[in-house]
Amino acid sequence: MNLGRVPAVLRSSTLALRQRSTLPQTLIFFVTSRCNARCDFCLYKDSVENPTRRSEELTVEEVNKIAAAYGPLHYLALSGGEPFVRKDIGDICQAFIDHCGTSVIGIPSNFAYGEVMLDTIESLVARNPNVIVELQMSIDHLGARHDLSRGIDGLFESAIATFQQLQAVRSRHSNLSLKVNLVWLERNRDDIDVIVEGLRKRIEVDRIHLTFPHEKISPDGASTEQLEEFDRFWGPAEKVSGDSTGERDLFTLPMRAAKVSAHRILREAMTGETPMGAICEAGKHLVVLDERGAVFPCETIWESVGNLREHDYRMGEVLSGPAYEAFRQKYLGPDACNCTWSCAAMTAVSVSLRRYPQLASDAARIALGRPASR
Repeated sequence: MNLGRVPAVLRSSTLALRQRSTLPQTLIFFVTSRCNARCDFCLYKDSVENPTRRSEELTVEEVNKIAAAYGPLHYLALSGGEPFVRKDIGDICQAFIDHCGTSVIGIPSNFAYGEVMLDTIESLVARNPNVIVELQMSIDHLGARHDLSRGIDGLFESAIATFQQLQAVRSRHSNLSLKVNLVWLERNRDDIDVIVEGLRKRIEVDRIHLTFPHEKISPDGASTEQLEEFDRFWGPAEKVSGDSTGERDLFTLPMRAAKVSAHRILREAMTGETPMGAICEAGKHLVVLDERGAVFPCETIWESVGNLREHDYRMGEVLSGPAYEAFRQKYLGPDACNCTWSCAAMTAVSVSLRRYPQLASDAARIALGRPASR
């Protein structure tokens, strides 16, 4: 048992109770739109080459103001762009740890900036032994096919080399978790087993996730074709989750169980049984912040309700304002909005006490090596 992760796991287990009296306990922070890759499915694909973006980014000083005004924050997800384009990424993490008592930090990356990653992460996990830091290597395929997808020659081998070096850091610091994230794409969906097997021969992964692309769908449910595609995704997604070296780890086990529950929520949304707008509470349970300070309750809708630079860096002021209330009236509710955003589904699992019995059942099944039921 990894005792170093016990404090964060205990805080995760009480999230449903704490969320009622705090700002959103999941903050997705797009720290930059800059990136060295050119992925055609990226949210920021039209911004990565914009030369003005760097000067517009929130500074570490501004991030400290945001964190100081935020209050408790359980989970911080740093995104982009490529987060490690910013050499001050460690200072950004530390701001939320110091001011908000953040328990878990997740950072997806293409693992191209190996030197920055190694220096930043070694320092961060050593300084904060009770904070779980999850690095997520984004992979689309193996070898040259991954390089082609990302638009960078040699990226796959560079990423693997960085991952292997980070394994040594993980051996010294039990609060570092290394995972792989695959997005279900038309160009890789028939090769998932091959990709996973190829990765397992090269690296030791704590968790592997296969993610369904998020998109808007009708509150009445998805089209027949969309639902068939999700059902095609479900089996490989559950199988991939099991192909992990740490699948029964104290932290990994409940995360795998939560993924199963999240997949159920996504399917209920796609059938129209329970539209996502009825349960996600966008802006209440999770919130998105971009690199220029704009606040978005939802990543799928991407409609700003204010900018922290105009509100003294106070998230609470933005989320209690008229723009957010108008957003809620427009988009939240069973007949208003629906989507397949997996982050919203995962958050719905973590903050809903009524889902905990099923979560415990799924965790027990996984621990015993039995497949969780749909």
